[in-house]
Amino acid sequence: MKKYLAFLLAIVTLAACMTGCGKKEPAPKGNDGEVPTITIGIKQNPNTEDYETNAFTKFIEENVGVNLDFVYFSNNASEATQQLSLMMAGGEKLPDILWFFTLSKPAMMEYGTDGYFIDLAPYFGTEHSKHFDEAVSQISIEADKAKILKMGTDPETGALYGFPCYQHSSGADNATNHISINKAWLEAVGAEIPTTPDELYDVLKKFATMDPNGNGKKDELPMVGSTKVSRADTLEWITNAYIYNNKQHFFDIDNGKLTVPYVQPEYREALIFMNKLYKEGLISPQVFTIASTDEMKEVMTPTDGPAIAGITGGHILLCYNDNNDTVFEYEYLPALDAGTGKGGYRQQADAVYRYSTFITSDCENPDLAFDVLDFMCSREALLFMRYGVEGTDWDYAEEGMLDNFGKQAVVQVYDNTVFSSQNNQCWHNLDSTIVDYSVVGMYSPKDSTDESFNSRVTRWKDDWILDMLQDGIKDELVFSVVYPGSKTEEISDLATPISSYVMEARALFVTGTKDPNSDKDWNDYLKDLEALGLTRYRDLVQECYDMMMK
Repeated sequence: MKKYLAFLLAIVTLAACMTGCGKKEPAPKGNDGEVPTITIGIKQNPNTEDYETNAFTKFIEENVGVNLDFVYFSNNASEATQQLSLMMAGGEKLPDILWFFTLSKPAMMEYGTDGYFIDLAPYFGTEHSKHFDEAVSQISIEADKAKILKMGTDPETGALYGFPCYQHSSGADNATNHISINKAWLEAVGAEIPTTPDELYDVLKKFATMDPNGNGKKDELPMVGSTKVSRADTLEWITNAYIYNNKQHFFDIDNGKLTVPYVQPEYREALIFMNKLYKEGLISPQVFTIASTDEMKEVMTPTDGPAIAGITGGHILLCYNDNNDTVFEYEYLPALDAGTGKGGYRQQADAVYRYSTFITSDCENPDLAFDVLDFMCSREALLFMRYGVEGTDWDYAEEGMLDNFGKQAVVQVYDNTVFSSQNNQCWHNLDSTIVDYSVVGMYSPKDSTDESFNSRVTRWKDDWILDMLQDGIKDELVFSVVYPGSKTEEISDLATPISSYVMEARALFVTGTKDPNSDKDWNDYLKDLEALGLTRYRDLVQECYDMMMK
């Protein structure tokens, strides 16, 4: 109610002063040579020392022919959104550009419809989008090129209020879960990497009974991971042997039709198998309780003593203790193949499609504002934004320098902490730009003789990535779906309780609180989902998906 009252107040207050912000020619320099100014509202990153004198700021100003002024908002996303809402409600003049404001898509479309943001759709495919168009043309995944505009466009009106930001990782983030196995334990018990659920069962039994860490104690966790920590869901990894599922996106797709994997017979097969593992102590109860990467570090690389986990999970760069060589006992565990016809996959992560930069209706020169954002899509601006100052923080790679996939590298980075440390080289965020790391690969010296812990971890990580990208890829996937304003509320009301119940029921079936072998328990689960509106939810999302893909 407060939000809508704020909108009403803002509309009344602004009605008299807001004028149409149609496309205009960039303001020419005055007789005194004055450079036109664009104001940017920005969440102030504490690592950026001074936006006015920042090297990236100066780089944009010199190349676009503009002076940039800044209006500062809280670095906390929710606080910044609240500050913006208060400005609107009070009728204050908004900055020309709001850069990297993480509004939800419904909020973005509502603000646009209410007249706070201008529709950017008419700019794309014109002389104003030359850098954007060039960057999109170089994206390595053909299907992503069309999705960049589509994923932010209101499917009912065709309006696009947020400038697109696209990020595609060429590395480990392409895999939703990072599951690893202790190869030293495999050697100790005389086993090979499991490739099917039956082989997995045999390996876990050996891990549980043969003291693979050699300390004479029964302290081994054959399989652990976490349902709460990023990329650590070993249960989801097992389930994908039977049927593709990814809880981040809920639906699967077959020939353009959405399906719900969590009600299929193959999903029940997976629950029965995991329940068997759990009852025999082969899946640790800690899979449901570990809630942080710090806890996962102590599982994968204990501070004292040998490894205690045979199979675990977690982001490849976040779940080990520094200077602990136990991490090198682990290697990537590929997808299992159960032969159901619907399984044998690893869960894939979509590229990032973000629409969090806006040109406001208070902007008097939207063409120039758009040109600033378009320039950020240029290769030169992207490298500056990500790596810092050319010649100081990085250089273009010499011929023959290869990235970690064996392709010609684009950049040789001297200091890869520029983006994450306090300095005045960049803005320490990526937005309104096109980032495909497979196109701007970084030099990776695989033949390095540096035996420091960090260098060895880098080489270990690169070996993982090569395996991840070749393993268990499903041809047809559905990720984010754009919901028009008329359907957003109903879909949201259905999605949250349904997704929560699916995850709750999974835990109950795995632990045996519900029996996956019982027809009654399984049918009760299906009835509960239907009572929550599962069919209606799927039909609504299917309608939105079809609308988006037209």
